[in-house]
Amino acid sequence: MATREQKIQILQALVIITEMTDTKWSEATLDAVVQELAAYDFNQVHKALNRVRREHKGRLTLAAILDFLDDGYPSADEAWALVADGMTSESLTIVIPEIAQLAAGDARTLWTCGDKYGARQAFLRMYERMKAEKQSEPCRWVVEAGTDKEQRDMKIKEATAQG
Repeated sequence: MATREQKIQILQALVIITEMTDTKWSEATLDAVVQELAAYDFNQVHKALNRVRREHKGRLTLAAILDFLDDGYPSADEAWALVADGMTSESLTIVIPEIAQLAAGDARTLWTCGDKYGARQAFLRMYERMKAEKQSEPCRWVVEAGTDKEQRDMKIKEATAQG
C-alpha cells in the first residue's frame, strides 16, 4: 500500500497526464484512480505513469494505465504460447504463472478434442479474468514437469536464474 506521500506523487502525475491527453477527470475520479493504483508497488506505478506520459495516445483511462503496469504477469498471448508448448509435447517442462496453469484446465480438454482455436480462446478469456483478479498480487510461477529429464533440469535452472 502506498504511503500518503506516494499517493500525492501519483495524484500529481495523473494531473499532468490528464492535461497532456486532454482528459477531463473529476476530483472523485482522480481519487478513485489513485486508490486503485495505491494497491500496487509504488515503483511499478511510477514507471507505468512515466511510460503513459511518454507513450500513450488518446484519452486516459485506468485500463490504459494498468496496461503499462509491469505486474510480473506475462500477457495472455505469451502465457498461451507457454501452455501450448506443454500441450504439444508431454516431454517438455514448462514454467508458467499459476493462473495460466488453472486457466489451461478447460483449454486442455478442447485441445485434446482437436479444437485448438477453441482451446486458445477459452484459455485467453479465463487467463485475463484471473489476471484481473490477481493483478495487485505478485505473479506466482509453477513448474509443469515433462518427461525429458535433461530439458526439465535446464528449464528449472533457467527459471531459478531469472528469479
